[in-house]
Amino acid sequence: MTATVTRLHLRPAPVIAPEPLDTVAGVVAVPLTDEPGLDRQPELALDFHDRDAFFGPQPTASADLPSPRAWAQQVSQALVEVLGAHRPVSQLVRWTTTDVYARLARGSQAVGNRHARRGRRPVVRSVHVAEDRDGLAEVAAVVVVGERVRALAFRMVGRDGRWVIDDLVVG
Repeated sequence: MTATVTRLHLRPAPVIAPEPLDTVAGVVAVPLTDEPGLDRQPELALDFHDRDAFFGPQPTASADLPSPRAWAQQVSQALVEVLGAHRPVSQLVRWTTTDVYARLARGSQAVGNRHARRGRRPVVRSVHVAEDRDGLAEVAAVVVVGERVRALAFRMVGRDGRWVIDDLVVG
């Protein structure tokens, strides 16, 4: 194996300086002043009062969403598994609002501390969906938890291209 040695040649970098603003064609030079009281950078006058209309959650029509019945069946199963400590609550963060998620987290911690993962998994027996308005569906589900039959009711709204649970009642 033969090693070849390459000599490095140092070359100075070319001096590149931008042209002054007043000599560039079509650009108006803005003189900097040394007036007292200008100790901070100028600010743009922006109005953020309507920012939620554009950047906030966007409503989605029912036609642009998956079937509410199929989605309600799946999310009902996930909800009762979270409440029964068979599934982590973090799996529902994308499908719930912040206050519904906080209530689920508190409820799953209380159940999880008492009897974590005891017994059979909860089963959704039936799901009933009512679509009152476009982008809104109300769901009532009958679930079997252990040997008890319970009710689960929640409202789904179309938001940002998916169904999101914004209200939940467990009976």
